[in-house]
Amino acid sequence: MAPLEPQEKVLVSEEFLNSTHGEISCEECHGGNPAEADKTKAHEGMEPYPALKNPEKTCGECHEDIVKTAKNSLHTTLSTFETVLKTRADMALWDQIDEARSKHCAACHTNSCAACHISRPKASQKGFINGHVFQKHSDPVNQCTACHGSRVGMEYYGMRGEGDVHAAKYNMDCVSCHKAEEMHADGTGLPGRYHLQEMVHCEDCHQKLEYGSVRDHAIHVGKVQCQVCHSQTYVNCYSCHTGRDEEGLYFFTNQKEVESMKIGMNYDKTAPEAGYDYMLVRHIPADPDLFKFYVQDALKNFDQVPNWKRTSPHNIQRKTWQNANCNNCHGQPELFLSKDDLLDYEKKANEPVVVANVPEAIKETMPFSVDTSGVKKSMVVDAKWLHDNAGKVVLVDARSEDDYNKGHIEGAVSLNPLAAGFRADPDDDDPLTLVDFEDI
Repeated sequence: MAPLEPQEKVLVSEEFLNSTHGEISCEECHGGNPAEADKTKAHEGMEPYPALKNPEKTCGECHEDIVKTAKNSLHTTLSTFETVLKTRADMALWDQIDEARSKHCAACHTNSCAACHISRPKASQKGFINGHVFQKHSDPVNQCTACHGSRVGMEYYGMRGEGDVHAAKYNMDCVSCHKAEEMHADGTGLPGRYHLQEMVHCEDCHQKLEYGSVRDHAIHVGKVQCQVCHSQTYVNCYSCHTGRDEEGLYFFTNQKEVESMKIGMNYDKTAPEAGYDYMLVRHIPADPDLFKFYVQDALKNFDQVPNWKRTSPHNIQRKTWQNANCNNCHGQPELFLSKDDLLDYEKKANEPVVVANVPEAIKETMPFSVDTSGVKKSMVVDAKWLHDNAGKVVLVDARSEDDYNKGHIEGAVSLNPLAAGFRADPDDDDPLTLVDFEDI
């Protein structure tokens, strides 16, 4: 990310001064002593990030309903980091661990209202992006990907891989999906970020896929996370270590980064819309020696939480190499997380994620054969003709799933009405009627 010019970071614009927020005096939010002529005395008690320190008395004076939940949002508190860390930690050493966490994790990963509405985040050079003007929607480059750039930003905008169809084809940005209700939601007490009830899901837009014209949706919905079929490879990080250098600066290092894709077992189906069995997993850089510089054996319960975690890469494509053929996944053990993928210190922690039995390869389907000797050929049309001439027609194969797999008309959707549990109220004006083809 290109650095801001020094004057850009600090100079307040005329546009801001003429705005509603510009009518509020500086000290009402930031504190300080405006009556003092001496610079040092004038800045005594001044707070550069007032919304983080005291949101109720700053943004909350006008935006009370938003601040009530946003002050505990995941972007503000990163509360799930602490939750997971406590699960892994020797709690007798928590004070030392928490101090290290505050110097490293919390130094970058917690932000105030300004980080999304006024400035670049603290972790990304800080500074105004538009002369202190308050923006309703976050700037996807200067704010969203200023934090989420190394993975999400590079994936989404095609700087790594082919990019995301939502960006390339539909010009969608972050707030197209991640709206205020999600960003401002209270994250208190969540076991993980995917447990946020307000979180957006693919199915919010892509509804009733099991009844659509794509056969593979009908087969996989409810069993496989969407990203398993529609994502590209993504970055995995290993072994984060923290410390402090000779000049007193806090730092962290990662051992390596690996671009790959792994399918794991869903070990936590309690999160919203997460009832599937298989999901994409990403290796996070959690390491038993993460805080070794500060305290020995801090994470003695490291085995309690997997460090191959559910992931949702932002590099979605409708057609991917893995969904081009059933057997690009089925019968491909290297695509699934195995014990061989695990480092010695993480084998026990990731037992619930390892795929013990890789789905078998799909046998070639047999050609569908029908005796048409008694059919008047002048009245026969094929599936392509129906699609081209009869509107949005979906061919439904109402036989059993076994019969369907033995052979079916190309493009037909398997929908056994008995297995699907179809029911209709006979008193309806337009009841659902199932007719045997022999009775037509």
